[in-house]
Amino acid sequence: MNLSIKMIDRKPKKYGITGKIVIDDFVELFDSPLDWWSIEDYELQWKEGLKRLLDHDNSCLVVAINDPNCCKFIEWWRLYKVGNKVYIRNSIIIADIYNEFIGDKQFTAQTCYDFIPERGSTYDEDGSKISEWVIDWK
Repeated sequence: MNLSIKMIDRKPKKYGITGKIVIDDFVELFDSPLDWWSIEDYELQWKEGLKRLLDHDNSCLVVAINDPNCCKFIEWWRLYKVGNKVYIRNSIIIADIYNEFIGDKQFTAQTCYDFIPERGSTYDEDGSKISEWVIDWK
């Protein structure tokens, strides 16, 4: 299994702080805004999110969340453990979807797991394959 996530530059920039997720040979950089969560909030959530897979069938890694009072936006990687595999999907929750999905509930580093949907189909409503990564889990 090769799944890791970390901040790569601890100096905040205009759009937040830069992080990196690695899934086997896939690498993606991202910017985590600091208007709602701190660097420590993200890092604690990632640590707990990975640890959660030891005794849960789902988890998540939140890479971006804005203050919902001004910008309803969340980007996260949802993790689904099935047997000895973990299926990983990146998704974004914005605007109307946020209102429907989160509403006025608190989405925090502790409650984010309450919002993980079922993995469901591997195809979207248009019949296109949903992008997901699969890694071995030991």
